[in-house]
Amino acid sequence: YVEMIYNNLPTGCLDTAQFQLIVYPDPTGDLVVSDTINCIGKNSITFQNLAPDVINFNWDFGDGNSSTSNSPTHSYASPGNYSTIHTAESRFGCISTDTINVYARNRRISSFVGLSGPVCNSRTPLNLVPNDVGGVFSGSGVIGNTYTPDVTGRDTVRYVISDSFCPDTTQVIIEVLDAPRPDLGADQNLCNVNQITLSESSAGSYLWSNGSTNQNIIVNQSGTYWLEIDDGTCSGRDSVNIYFGLPPVLPLIQDTFICKNSFLRFEFSNFDTDYEWNDGSTDSFKTITSGGLYSVRASNPCGETSRSFTISQLTEDCNVLIPTAFSPNGDFLNETFYPVLLSESISVDQFIIFNKYGEILFKGSGDNITWDGTYQGKKAPVNQNYFYLLYYTLPLPDETQKGTLKGSVFLLD
Repeated sequence: YVEMIYNNLPTGCLDTAQFQLIVYPDPTGDLVVSDTINCIGKNSITFQNLAPDVINFNWDFGDGNSSTSNSPTHSYASPGNYSTIHTAESRFGCISTDTINVYARNRRISSFVGLSGPVCNSRTPLNLVPNDVGGVFSGSGVIGNTYTPDVTGRDTVRYVISDSFCPDTTQVIIEVLDAPRPDLGADQNLCNVNQITLSESSAGSYLWSNGSTNQNIIVNQSGTYWLEIDDGTCSGRDSVNIYFGLPPVLPLIQDTFICKNSFLRFEFSNFDTDYEWNDGSTDSFKTITSGGLYSVRASNPCGETSRSFTISQLTEDCNVLIPTAFSPNGDFLNETFYPVLLSESISVDQFIIFNKYGEILFKGSGDNITWDGTYQGKKAPVNQNYFYLLYYTLPLPDETQKGTLKGSVFLLD
């Protein structure tokens, strides 16, 4: 009804009118999309307008491409988030617009290589190499990126790449054929044994690591031995480590002493033997330059043994002997004074002779270390003490040892 208004106030005068209103459907009110995720190179997206009486269609895919088809199919070339805008017009003249959001992502490819069937039942793992990393292999006999065909018959290996937009899965069904599976047993440590026979009885042609084609071989040396058996279709291989040895032996080491500025060296050469000293070192040799309690343990697959010994440290220098007197009187007995080196490896850096006033009478080094009792071409005063300083070098296997000796010599008439 309609009420009359006068001067902006209701008058109470009412009247009734009636007319017809036609409402047409929205031309974009019934849109259908096959997917909102486009995995580039894997799938396409189909858009469709199901609204009735639509005569004009316009699809703007947001990547510079468009279509005027009722049901276009589109694939995106680059990853990104796209807004597809659809504008439609009905035969009644109604025009409307709607938007569909589409996510385009790079495709994940789950294919892999490493399996080409059929394969032979074997203990040897096959490497599986995916074209796209980040996925997970699964299946019987699968560990990480390897597959061991240890079940005869049909087997399945899958590679799954998880992705929030474009996951992918590849499944390979493989036929595993029965194959010879030689078994040489566990590795063996043979102590005080000269030889052993390795044998097998499976059907097929034989090839051993030493070239033999017999069903058994005799081995008498440590090493790795393998056997391959071929039945004409498949082959199988097994290997075994054989160790021939004796318990380790260490010589009896007596307690002894070491001189000042000297060393002792121990060296062992047992084959396939590990050594451990009480200081933690694992060398087969030991250079000892100081006193103390020492121990060494030797071990190999056949057992172990050990030795302990004590080295006493002397305060005297045992590398050089120096006479206490000499008499250069022409009788050809004890005519000169020089240090006696007890090792050919010792080198004299400096040998100095001086009198009680500190005056140097002789200085030499290397091979020039002999004093004839003279000074500046004249005989030095006899029947008195002269003093000396000796500096020498003793090369050790692991370092260089420096030594110093000082003392006096009596010059006789």
